[in-house]
Amino acid sequence: MISLKLDRLELEEEIQRYQFMRVISSAKNVHLVYQERPDKERSRFIEELVWEEEKKRNARMDFPVERAAFAVQINPQLRSVPKTPALLDFLGSFRFSATSINTYLKNPYEFYASYCLGLKENEDLLDEPDGRQIGNFIHELLKEAFTPLLKKPFVMDEEASQRLNKLFEKKFEAEFTRSMRSDAFLLKAVIAHRLKVFMDKEQDRAPLVSQILHIEQAFESAIPLSGRAVRCYSVVDRVDLLKDGTVCLIDYKTGGNDRLPKKDFDASGGLSRELIFKDVSSFQMPLYYYFLSMAYPQARIQTQLYHLREARLEAFPKAPVAAHEEFLKPYLKALDFLITEIMDPQKPFIDDDLAI
Repeated sequence: MISLKLDRLELEEEIQRYQFMRVISSAKNVHLVYQERPDKERSRFIEELVWEEEKKRNARMDFPVERAAFAVQINPQLRSVPKTPALLDFLGSFRFSATSINTYLKNPYEFYASYCLGLKENEDLLDEPDGRQIGNFIHELLKEAFTPLLKKPFVMDEEASQRLNKLFEKKFEAEFTRSMRSDAFLLKAVIAHRLKVFMDKEQDRAPLVSQILHIEQAFESAIPLSGRAVRCYSVVDRVDLLKDGTVCLIDYKTGGNDRLPKKDFDASGGLSRELIFKDVSSFQMPLYYYFLSMAYPQARIQTQLYHLREARLEAFPKAPVAAHEEFLKPYLKALDFLITEIMDPQKPFIDDDLAI
């Protein structure tokens, strides 16, 4: 009898396994076809068959595998979308984020598909939690954990650690345990370890921090670029006021591909999308810095990436800066170049992925 509380994902996997084993058990000859790539493993059902055979023979087996391959020749034809008057009107009122700007920087056609057409990839509800889901979970967890400390003297003690741990247990149970069941403990152990290291670092930083100024704060401004006011916005994870008066932004990163702009980026020469992609890489931290300079024009400012995976901080710039306009000049010039290109009616959205 199937209990109504039986996990749907585990049931689906068991049904697939039963059907697979039932099919091959009645066959005289079975040919199993699978892909072999560095980023793809054999099916767990095939691994089970191999394991069962090795147990019977009491030895590790190297089963013969016939390899098949075929050559594919693709004539590269870049997709291109012209900018119609309606599309230009849409772009004129568009509100840019660092993510949308970075998307255009990487591939103009991807910007068109994602932000002009609003297309998104379909989500498979039967998939395991991906990096984005785990990242959202950690961001929400830290938001709830640090909100009680907002605009108060910053204290990072055992009580704060216990509050985070209790909140983590509650939210993990609701978010992952019921959907994963069998292997949820592995994910839980990894996240718990990273949070412990994070809290240890917060205790080390505590003597330097006066108070938390913002948590999950939205900033928006019209940035003057080439005679036009370009609407931009950002949502920052956290902003601290340090005891020396520095306003320090902390952006939590759970992935491993985020790069800071080059500290010596020079925009005085000729600019191109390729050069900006290579030397700036991402406009997230420059935009963060811009919004903080508008909100705190007299303060020294620094933005930091906190990589939870490696438990390390990266600062942009390396030391707090008070000369905001001079520091931002090359990055705003690069941003101006990209926005001008986006608004250029003669410049179509081409499928040109610089990350490949």
